Amino acid sequence: MKPNSFDQITWLKVVIALVSSALLVVGYLILPAPQTPPSGCVELVRNAIPSGLVVLLSFISLYYLFIRNGIRHNSELLDPKTLAASIASYLREGSSVDLGLVAFHQTLRDVNWKTLLTEAKDSLDLVVYYYDSWVNLNDEHLRAFFQKPKTKLRILLADPEKGLVLDEVHRLFPEYSKQGLREKIVRTGERLRSIANAAGAASDRVEIWYVPHPLSYSAQIIDERLLVLSFFEMHRQQKIDSPAFIIDISQNKHLRDYIEKEFTGLLKKSRNV
Repeated sequence: MKPNSFDQITWLKVVIALVSSALLVVGYLILPAPQTPPSGCVELVRNAIPSGLVVLLSFISLYYLFIRNGIRHNSELLDPKTLAASIASYLREGSSVDLGLVAFHQTLRDVNWKTLLTEAKDSLDLVVYYYDSWVNLNDEHLRAFFQKPKTKLRILLADPEKGLVLDEVHRLFPEYSKQGLREKIVRTGERLRSIANAAGAASDRVEIWYVPHPLSYSAQIIDERLLVLSFFEMHRQQKIDSPAFIIDISQNKHLRDYIEKEFTGLLKKSRNV
């Protein structure tokens, strides 16, 4: 079987249909005219010839209309799994254009922070309970970010001095003690300042804010354009399993306005450390 074997087989079918049509026409002309009432197998065959011609000519017409001159068969696209994937991809891309959706990850761990931080040029705005492990994992990329001129980072963390806030963080992350969580929150800011200092960035290029109430989501805004949005799990089991959405908010005015409103409101209520 050659790569174009389907076209060859289809063309052979058309040739057979053409020859068969010609034979049916000749047979219709040769066979005696029908009598009333019809009798015998010969008349039965002659009466069936027009129906056979309709079928054959329809096949030939469809071939020239949809295959020869129009839509061509592609065995790969007609594969059910491939076709379903193509349709899903088309719908996904169509939605992305309207919503600004850049990527969807099943868990926050799947986000390619290396690429996002490497491509960041101006600002990072982070809203999280604490981020000390994340800072450790991305130390090199954060250092490179601060080495770029005039880059700035703002992070909003849970206020470790607010008992109700710390209780909520402890409920969400029960594997750590309250004191351990308090240290993680404080250490997040300290490590970010240390990285910025090592990169030669001025101290005012890092802002640490403590939010006096629980958070319902985590958000990372890159260059005021890309938003990495996730949420905190109500029942966590040793690791983060919540999904993450990466959205180009420059393509989505409603979401851009929403995030700006949220961030501005959080800053007004938070205290700068």
